[in-house]
Amino acid sequence: MFYKVDEQKSDLHIINGVLSITNEILREKAEKLATLNCDKLRAGMKMTTIEKIKGGIKNKSQ
Repeated sequence: MFYKVDEQKSDLHIINGVLSITNEILREKAEKLATLNCDKLRAGMKMTTIEKIKGGIKNKSQ
């Protein structure tokens, strides 16, 4: 009886370790995706601003 409890505890420790590692990997991937999305958003905003400036210059020159 005690052997099974100890064995189950051991299994739970292993599972907990695997889940902790998986959680850390997923957290790192989420941070990378968030950074990538922010970079894309900033790039898109810069392009929009440049397009607006170009459009404004074209309108003034016409």
